[in-house]
Amino acid sequence: MNRNLALGLLTLGVLVGSTPAVMAVRQGARFQSHSVSERVGKLFAKMREGKYSGIRFPELVWQDIPALLEFGGSRKILKTFPDNSLSSYLQEECTEGMIALWLVEGIRKGGKDLPSLNPLITPLKSGVDYQKQSENRHGEVLDAYQKWWDRVRSLPIEEAKKINPLAKSGLAWYGPSQR
Repeated sequence: MNRNLALGLLTLGVLVGSTPAVMAVRQGARFQSHSVSERVGKLFAKMREGKYSGIRFPELVWQDIPALLEFGGSRKILKTFPDNSLSSYLQEECTEGMIALWLVEGIRKGGKDLPSLNPLITPLKSGVDYQKQSENRHGEVLDAYQKWWDRVRSLPIEEAKKINPLAKSGLAWYGPSQR
């Protein structure tokens, strides 16, 4: 089965709760890295339904990274997602994929705080739509995080967290904390 089709069916199953993978998650079964964790599935279902409201980093852990990376390529527009109240830039929408990658970055940075002011990639030119500029780099960011995960997945977590996926790309997440 085509991986994108499989991911779409699995995602649909997360929303309606009817796929074998979703049923197995509910029954506590463990999956390979290609399945959506229950935690990630519920989080994205809430965001898709427009019912997510939160200014804190969601309860995600290192083991959720593969599931987040599966959402990483999605271009679906979300209007509710974790919001950093410290940011002066009001971001009204963002793609599901960029949010997923931003959440991976949050886990890499310790999983306690939002990783940056907004799920936007810099550098950004003033006077031009920040969201559009950031989205134009979505593919580069996804590629960087997938390569990073391939490199660090077998390392001790604390060692893996020290490796910045965007270090050599010239890109960074929007805001002052860029390590």
